[in-house]
Parts: sequence; C-alpha cells; structure tokens
Amino acid sequence: MGSYTSLICATKRVGDTASVPVLKQICEQELAMSDWLISHLPELTEQFLTLSEDLDSNAKR
Repeated sequence: MGSYTSLICATKRVGDTASVPVLKQICEQELAMSDWLISHLPELTEQFLTLSEDLDSNAKR
C-alpha cells in the first residue's frame, strides 16, 4: 500500500493524471484485502492447524 501511495505522488508530480484513479483503486483493493485478512486469518490459521493434525487430511499437501 505504501508503494501505491508513492506511485500516486510520483504520477501526480510528473503530470500523469490518467494513472492516479487506477492506482487509487488498486490501493483501495489492497486495503480491503488487508482488512479481510486481519479479520479472517485467525480462523483460517486454526482451521489449517486442525487439519494439519489429521494424518488423513490434505492440508499440508
């Protein structure tokens, strides 16, 4: 996300206004994914760990 913030600043500085909306959209998507990961990662980790303890599971494969 920091990279997109820098890119937005750089594109504005060189007058590349066409790229700014695209970069902002991608940055917003990255932020949304980050929020999703923060809220779902504990549950996903627990599921993986539970499955990884099951020798018949394909969680590690």
